[in-house]
Amino acid sequence: MIGCFKMVSKASLRLRIRTLLGNLLMINVDLSEQFIALERAASESPIDNPLHYVRLAANLFYETFTPAKIVQIVGALERDGYVVILTDLRNYAAPTPTTLTEKYPGPYFGELAIALIGKIFGNLQSLPHQHNGRLFHDVMPIKVFQKKQTSGSSGVLLEMHTELSFVDVPPEYLLLLCVREDLAQKAETHLFDSRKAIGKLDQD
Repeated sequence: MIGCFKMVSKASLRLRIRTLLGNLLMINVDLSEQFIALERAASESPIDNPLHYVRLAANLFYETFTPAKIVQIVGALERDGYVVILTDLRNYAAPTPTTLTEKYPGPYFGELAIALIGKIFGNLQSLPHQHNGRLFHDVMPIKVFQKKQTSGSSGVLLEMHTELSFVDVPPEYLLLLCVREDLAQKAETHLFDSRKAIGKLDQD
């Protein structure tokens, strides 16, 4: 995947990332103090009002990220194609939804974290043909997709793929937030930077 970065919570420190990209750089970002102060503001449904979280993130941005931290994150992303950011929100994970349309109770710190970190790179983009055009997507196991090659699967290994390669104007970056790790603590995320393969392809 090119231009992809993954954000995981401290609840997922045991998440193993198998990568062909070299050394793994993990960047810590402390968010709990600022987020707890916004608990009431972060209780509005991101399904009904996603831009509310974009505005909250804009207000938090400069007190959260120093220029040095931004340079570190952008530098890692440009060098490796991804960056792992550790947050301190493990005690504030929302319940796992059971359907794509379920409105679970807040506070919605996950959506706020994605909006905040996404601001480093530009504007968040929604896709009308995915998750009903929602800005924030809930990815969780869905029983009917258990054995299928989709983000809702849980019984098969998700094969290597390029995110959103089927859209005409795909987003430049993809943000993934791990809300909680798998019960067996054996989940792996496989990353491959296709830029590494380009030089090995022939002209055909």
